[in-house]
Amino acid sequence: MSAFGVEALMVVDDIFNFDIERAKEICRDIVARGLRIHLQFPNGVRGDRFDEELVSPMKKAGTHYMAVAIETVSDKYQKLVRKNLKIEQARRTIGWAGKHGIEVCGFFMIGFPGETLEEVRGTLDFAVSALLDSMFVSFVTPFKGTKLRSDMIAGAFGEPAADDFAGLSELFPMIHNAVLPPGMLVRLRRRAYWRFYLRPRPLAALLGRMTNTRNIRKVARAVVRRIAEGNLASVN
Repeated sequence: MSAFGVEALMVVDDIFNFDIERAKEICRDIVARGLRIHLQFPNGVRGDRFDEELVSPMKKAGTHYMAVAIETVSDKYQKLVRKNLKIEQARRTIGWAGKHGIEVCGFFMIGFPGETLEEVRGTLDFAVSALLDSMFVSFVTPFKGTKLRSDMIAGAFGEPAADDFAGLSELFPMIHNAVLPPGMLVRLRRRAYWRFYLRPRPLAALLGRMTNTRNIRKVARAVVRRIAEGNLASVN
């Protein structure tokens, strides 16, 4: 890698660790070859396909950042979106990553068709309480060509929806059979961000990124987008 001036690798495969043993072998081979690189997994890894014996070689191979796509802690919506993530296993993975000094970001989604206030709060409470360094909460959006959209049209989330999701460019997408009003979802997400980033660990991680003027501006823009703006739809 050094011969070509490569110092970092960004792995965008979100099932890199689906085969745990293969992932371990890749990391151990990086170490064995003496490759001194920085690894990050910004697109997310499967949070429940881990054991601590994988996290350790990932760190030794140079991993400094990874995202874990939790999406929702609701068993019902985990099944409906065909993710079926083992939530508590993902929580353990986040803990192992922190133990080995790997920065972890959590991805979450709220506003599923028919999702109740209790279900939304369950996801946001998990996000705030998990040992994450950062988090991103997006609104569920039925973009054209997605399985979510076709499932909604077919009635998987309740009464079948017409193939006409107007308002995707507005503050909040028009989602068929939504239980909670858009304004409430925006407020719930904003409150969760405040609760999260005022905790010592995330606050320290946030301040740690402010190493120069460029990074300060970048962090400031991210804060404004997550706290002040309300139109961040999900593309996860």
